[in-house]
Amino acid sequence: MKLRKIITYSSLALLLSSYGPVALGQTAEDSNYEEALIDMELENQPPWYQVNIIIFERGKFLPTGNGEETWPKNIALAYPPNVQELKTDEEPTEAEPDAESQEQDTLQLRMPNTEEAEQQNKEKSYRQHLSEMAYHILEAKDNELQGEARAIDRKYRILFNKAWRQPMQEEALAPSIIIQGGEKYGRNNELAGTVQFSISRYLHLKTNIWFAEFETNYGQEKEHWPPLPLSPNEIEITQEKESLASFSTLMEENENPLSLSFNNLGLTTNVTSDNSYFKVTSNVEEAPFLTKNIVLMKQKRRMRSGELHYIDHPKLGILVLITPVENDRLKTLLLEAKTAELEQLNSNLTGE
Repeated sequence: MKLRKIITYSSLALLLSSYGPVALGQTAEDSNYEEALIDMELENQPPWYQVNIIIFERGKFLPTGNGEETWPKNIALAYPPNVQELKTDEEPTEAEPDAESQEQDTLQLRMPNTEEAEQQNKEKSYRQHLSEMAYHILEAKDNELQGEARAIDRKYRILFNKAWRQPMQEEALAPSIIIQGGEKYGRNNELAGTVQFSISRYLHLKTNIWFAEFETNYGQEKEHWPPLPLSPNEIEITQEKESLASFSTLMEENENPLSLSFNNLGLTTNVTSDNSYFKVTSNVEEAPFLTKNIVLMKQKRRMRSGELHYIDHPKLGILVLITPVENDRLKTLLLEAKTAELEQLNSNLTGE
């Protein structure tokens, strides 16, 4: 395999603006090689689409007896096993290495340890760039439902309004995308759950979202609602906090064995008096908010690309627009990503 030459930022920028002409400092072989790499990668990709979705609150929960519908409590709330979180610029993710990048890494071990070789070794493959582009929240200017969002916002409360691009796969392979929106009460959002977009003959949407109402916990009796599940990311954060808290408690007890020990179940002490006050206080601190109502929205909908779809519910409304991302557009996005990457690598190399 011929080792790929490092294409300078200026030459790739010219390539981006004109796929055909040969740029200064760039040979026709370089230009054709870059285009061939992208074309080969896109040939192996499923079709890409841009997903635009708005979820809004249609009606407030009313007190019991005021015409409010009684919502079932025997509902199962859970995240499916194959989930995908939406990405933001504030949370950079590392793309998984692919066969091409691993082969390049192996070949780089045989090259002299020069600055150019180190820079080439840091370059990402186009597959890695595609992986980083997928499920990345787009800027507001690229959201195709901004006009609809402004109209909805005049009458209803928007809970979630996002757009992203993704490869569209068959249902068995398609990930369920984590949705979180509305206000946050403790560790839980008002709106949570997942949506899944897949493709067969048509596009398909599957919703698994729940909308909850909360009230302040002052020690009252709890309603018999099912527990609200935490997202995988929240579980990881919670486990880290619990591990740190357990370690801190252990250190304190080792320093002073006679000190009182507080844990998640309440106050533990060798005092024999009634500790109900302390237990209630501990429970309120553990869960400052209680669930007052939950509605679950589980639906399946067949969709067509380029058409605006509305999914209705007494408490929620969902507006969805899915549009195809053509290969030419993907090619431009990939070259823009490569240009930005090489600009940063060259800057690091020159110290500018």
